[in-house]
Amino acid sequence: MSRATKRAGVAGSWVLVRKDQAESPAWRAASDDVRRLLDRIQLEHMRHGGRENGNLAVTYDDFAKAGLRRRGDVSRAIREAVALGFLEVTRQGGKSSGGFKFPSTYRLTYVFGKHPGATTPTDEWAAVETDAQAQERLAAAEAEAEARNRKRVAAKAMPKIGSDMVKVAVG
Repeated sequence: MSRATKRAGVAGSWVLVRKDQAESPAWRAASDDVRRLLDRIQLEHMRHGGRENGNLAVTYDDFAKAGLRRRGDVSRAIREAVALGFLEVTRQGGKSSGGFKFPSTYRLTYVFGKHPGATTPTDEWAAVETDAQAQERLAAAEAEAEARNRKRVAAKAMPKIGSDMVKVAVG
């Protein structure tokens, strides 16, 4: 390696994926959608000069541009990335009191960041030691999501008490 190359270093923004991470059971279990999701969040991290991990705001439109076309695909990929230990949702997005929407914010567990208690990589993915354990985590995350959806559907099916209900007189 020449002196000029040593002085120049690595140009541009980048995110490191270590060899042990790339060979891990968690990484092997990650779907293509999880990889697209992580790629998009890594891009956001690079756009902020690597200084905003833990406060990376990415919208559904951003994920759609990265190849995740349906909202269900994005939700599933987020669940999988969290279950496998690559991602933490630091703030859940939603609607504000004024009706405006705010995006969720994320922390990549394998890169340096500014989130309290996580300024260095926490590498939760390393806790997944076997392929079977990775599959168990994915199945548990999916089962939890299905339970939440069943509860949500049941709540919508319940009649609401309010002014639109007709009072029945018993005589």
